Amino acid sequence: MRQLKILFFSFLIITGLQGCSKESLNEPVLNTTVSVKLNGTQSQYDEVWIEITDVLLKVIDNENAPNCWLSLKTSDNHIYNYIDITKTFNLDLVNEVNIPSGMIYEIKLVFGDNNRLIYNGKPINLNTNSVYQSSSGVRIDENLESNEQYIFNLEFETNNSILETPNENYYILQPILSLL
Repeated sequence: MRQLKILFFSFLIITGLQGCSKESLNEPVLNTTVSVKLNGTQSQYDEVWIEITDVLLKVIDNENAPNCWLSLKTSDNHIYNYIDITKTFNLDLVNEVNIPSGMIYEIKLVFGDNNRLIYNGKPINLNTNSVYQSSSGVRIDENLESNEQYIFNLEFETNNSILETPNENYYILQPILSLL
């Protein structure tokens, strides 16, 4: 019986190896190019300074899967005044980054702690945490074809992303984004 098992597993291994050719093992990974741009909407505030530390693409539609998010990094300057970013000016968060082609399900911005606004000339810190940042993604559900260039234009809804609380000078950043 033991010899029969060894013979059976040997047969499986040999059959499996015949299906792998040297060419299939050396096939190049097919890439696509991705850019992510950001616009801001008009606001009642004098200035709104927001820190973005990363841009993520969800490449596996399962939060529990390891490596479901692919980091694209951001440009060198991470703190932006969203009042300056209007529909006539696009902020390049990620510019022509090569990634493996395939499905992406969501684009998410990761916000840092250096967020503040100026309202009636007065500086006010914007507080945020992981619960509020959970809305910082935009559902995409798009298959990125190889050798193509994709540009995703996001809009930061400035007024809707800032929550005033009953506590004086306590504002919360709850980023709301949409795909243009």
